[in-house]
Amino acid sequence: MMEKVDIRNESVDRPDGYKIVGYFSKEKVSEQGYNLACILTLPSEQRKGYGKVLIDFSYMLSKKENLISGPEKPLSDLGLLSYRAYWLEIILSEIRESNKINIKEMSNKTHISEDDIIGTLLANKMIKFHQDNLLILLDCKLKKKLEMGRKHRKL
Repeated sequence: MMEKVDIRNESVDRPDGYKIVGYFSKEKVSEQGYNLACILTLPSEQRKGYGKVLIDFSYMLSKKENLISGPEKPLSDLGLLSYRAYWLEIILSEIRESNKINIKEMSNKTHISEDDIIGTLLANKMIKFHQDNLLILLDCKLKKKLEMGRKHRKL
């Protein structure tokens, strides 16, 4: 992944003003069903949204290939945080679109594995079992994120 930079303000080795900010690698055929093998954002470029772009791109490839997949595991601590943030955003987006949630349907639509969806719901304490039913709960923080997504969508 490359970013166009203002060459007046930064030292760039490339004459066209682009610099490398991160990359990912993907196996052509993954027997385990991974959509990518490695993702990296250079330390100086972290916390700028490039990792999210790379993750999103990997799922765009999964959709194109009609695969339900995820990253190679185990993830690093930082990788897990990045993916869980991405997955949560996608899950909340799906909740915004429909009040009824079916994990299998969500997985088919987003190409995120059911295990990753359930893991994200559990990590965010969004799942509760009640009388043989699975309930998805949103605390105040998640409701605020959900509303923020609605506001951004209207703009």
